[in-house]
This record gives sequence, C-alpha cells and structure tokens, in this order.
Amino acid sequence: MKHSSLAVLACTALLGTTAFSTPAFARWETANGAAIPPGVQCGAPHTSNPDLRASDGRPFEVPAGFSNEIEIYGQGIDLSPSIAASGLSGLTATISRKVSGADNAVRGCGAIGSVVVRIVTQPSVPAVTGSLAIGTETFPLRIINASISGDTWSDATMRRASGSAATSTGAGGSTPASPLISTGGGVGCGPNICPPGGGGAQSFGGIAGTTALSRTPDYPSGIGECIDDFGGSAELSGPNSVTRSTLTLVLPRARGAAELACLVRPAIFEVFGTAEHGDVGGFHGGADYRYPGYNRSVLPPRYTGTTSGLVGPAPLPVPDAQVQTIAMTRETAATFVGERTITLSSPVPRTGRLVLVLRSDPGNGIRTIQGVPFSGARVSSRIDVRFDFLAALRAGGEAIAWRVQPISLGAPGNCFTAASGSATVTAPIGTLALTATENAGCVGSRFALSIAPQAQGLPVFIAPYAQTVLFTLPARTAPAPLVPPQVGLPNRP
Repeated sequence: MKHSSLAVLACTALLGTTAFSTPAFARWETANGAAIPPGVQCGAPHTSNPDLRASDGRPFEVPAGFSNEIEIYGQGIDLSPSIAASGLSGLTATISRKVSGADNAVRGCGAIGSVVVRIVTQPSVPAVTGSLAIGTETFPLRIINASISGDTWSDATMRRASGSAATSTGAGGSTPASPLISTGGGVGCGPNICPPGGGGAQSFGGIAGTTALSRTPDYPSGIGECIDDFGGSAELSGPNSVTRSTLTLVLPRARGAAELACLVRPAIFEVFGTAEHGDVGGFHGGADYRYPGYNRSVLPPRYTGTTSGLVGPAPLPVPDAQVQTIAMTRETAATFVGERTITLSSPVPRTGRLVLVLRSDPGNGIRTIQGVPFSGARVSSRIDVRFDFLAALRAGGEAIAWRVQPISLGAPGNCFTAASGSATVTAPIGTLALTATENAGCVGSRFALSIAPQAQGLPVFIAPYAQTVLFTLPARTAPAPLVPPQVGLPNRP
C-alpha cells in the first residue's frame, strides 16, 4: 500500500510532537524569575530576554527569604509529574500550575510548555547550591544571601503614630496612613486588589517578592516626638543622613505622670540592605529593602552589657518591613540618673552596630544620706552627715547643694548656724557638717535635710536626683567625766 508524501509528513510530525511531549525527553531551555499570571500575555517569546538560559551554564539564583513563583520553559516539561529539591536545605518547591505549548503559543510566549514553580526559602538560610528535579529534568538552583548595608535608627522615633497605630484626636491629631501603593506602572492598588507580587508586567517592592504590598509600616508614637515637650531631647547621629547609628536620649528632670507616659514610648530602628536579587522578579538592583531575616527568630540577646531596665528589641507586626522597637521600663524612666551606653549588635553578618545613649541632666544624684536621724544620744553640737552618689564622680568632683527645712516647731535659721549651702565633693563618700546653735526651743523640733546635685549652677531638689531625710533634734548629752585611775592605793580584799 502506497502512502502519499503528505501523509508521511503528517505522521512524522505527530510522532515528533508525541516524543517531545513525553516527560522522559523533557529539557528546560529558559527560566524567568517572574511567572506570567493566568490570562496575561507574554511581552515577547520566552527566548527573547529570559533571566537564565540553559546554555548559560550556571544555576538559577534566588535570595534567602524569597517566596514567589518562577516559570521554567522546556519541551514537555509541562508533563512532569513531580518536583523535588536536592541539596537545598531551607528551601521548599511546589508546582503551582503547568502550561501547555499550545497555551503558551496563544499568549505569545512561544510554542513550548512551561511549569510554574513556587519557591520558598527561609530568611536565615545560608548560601548553598543544589538542584530541583522536575520529572526527569535537573534544574540547577542556588540560594544567595542579601547584602546588608547596616541598620539605622528610624525617623519614626521622632514622629507620632502612623497607620492603624494612630488614633484620630480631632484638630491636630494623627489619622491613619493611606494603604495605597504605587506599582512600577504607576497604578495604585490597595491591600485587597493588588495582583501577586513580582508577577506580570508590574513589579512590586516587596521583600524578595514575599507579598504584593510594600506599604508604610504602622509605626507607634516614638519617644522623640514628645520628649522635647518636657525639657528632654532626642538626637539622631551617624555618618550620613541615611545611616544614623547613634540615638542619644537626654531625660527630662521632672519625672511625673505626664513625663513617664512619654518616656516609656519606644525608640524605633530598621535594618536595610542591598537586594541580592539573583534571577527572581520584583527587584530593581541597588534598591534598599528591609531585610526579612532580621526578626525574633534569629535575634539572640543583643546587648554587650546588661539588658535590665529595657524592653525589646521587639519586631513590629507589619508587612514587608523589618522594624524593631526598644523602650525603657517605667521604673527605668522614673529613676534613671547618669549616663549609660547600650550597644545593639546585629546577628546578621556585615551589619554595623547601633548605639543607644541614655543620659540625665544633671548626670549624677544622691543615693543615700547617713548620720541622721540619730541612732543614739547627741554628744556634740557638730552633726556629721555622710552621703554617696548614684553614679561615678566626674573629673573635678560633683557640685552639690543642701538645705534644712522645718517640719515642726523650731526654725532652721535659729537652730543651726547655717540652714543651706553648697560644696564640691571629690570623694565617693561626701561629708557635710551641721552645727546646732543649742538655742532654746530647738530640742525636739523636726527638720528635713535634703542634698541634691547642681546643674548649670542651680540645685535640682527633685526626684530622682535629690534625697531627703527627716530627723528630730535631740538634746545634747554631756559625755560622762573620765575618772582617772587611782595609783598607789593598796588593793582591798
């Protein structure tokens, strides 16, 4: 039986198509880091500008912290029944969907099958090279790490709450920030209407493509927004306007209820890095982004010294943002005197260190007063009082002031030769001599002795800097006369 040449060619074409549609003969040709969403046309055939070609001879690269879809093109690859990762600890891969060669031809990608693979890598996974087994095909893949440029204190430390953390307070109050963002094409979208991150013709600035949104975090009100109102200050400093490595907080002198409500607000810091985006979509090289692995799960105790008196660091529950807060406890805010430098050392390689400086003005205070009230009889008009300090003395000593105030009966000016004074103390234990006048009407009177540091030449007689003790002036008791020993008298039996 003879066959026409046309029939032979048709059969040959059919056999060829069948052969290339069998998983055993699947071969990947190109891969793109941004999968084409269903129903969306390709801008050009898959071969025109892929992120990786098989002929490039290197692995496909995804960053740590990546969670999105990539698309791999190959003859028959859409018939691959399974996928498995090899040598890639911390990575999971699943097939999201398969696209036939006919469907790809219709949407302008080329007459070739493709498989869309969702890849998820843990933020803290180390750089490693392995492969994906897609059916019988081996697809080389490498996990790369972000290049962290450092962490910085945030301007949000100086602002009132934003987003859902803010509450409307009427005129002059804060209102929630808009959730709208701008895509690469300049189109606005909200949390419920954005397409998948990193997909299609639009790109989104999410962390390694983790979500479709990259909106402003809902920051709480920072300590720097209010501390100036009470006589304190907050100052950011660093090598440039982008990286502020030091936050200096000078606490106000008064520590009442209103002041404490401000002082327990957090200081806010963020960590930034240059995106090592590899071959995945949703990135624009060199753009800063918030490092996704900088969170509680990888954050060990961060202080080189004691952590007492502080709360945090603690991450904010915000999408696409790695923002941390640290705050004073209420007790620290109420009682801190002196200067303390706290270094926050990130566990992320290549990051710098953040420094938090707590400072009071004055920088020292009185810890205790001893010598009054009296524990026994008063045998002299001179009353020696001792006191010590909350912090180490400055070079040249600490200037202090003291005063005696009446509680009942006698007037201090009548009962003591001096009722107030000042001095410069150069020893850790200071001494103060009160001299009683022994005037009538003073014995039994109650007084308050206060000792305080000076600042700018003025005494600071308020907590937590000053100390006050109450005492009653007892009568002076003359010491018993000394009886000289008898010499030369015989001992009596």
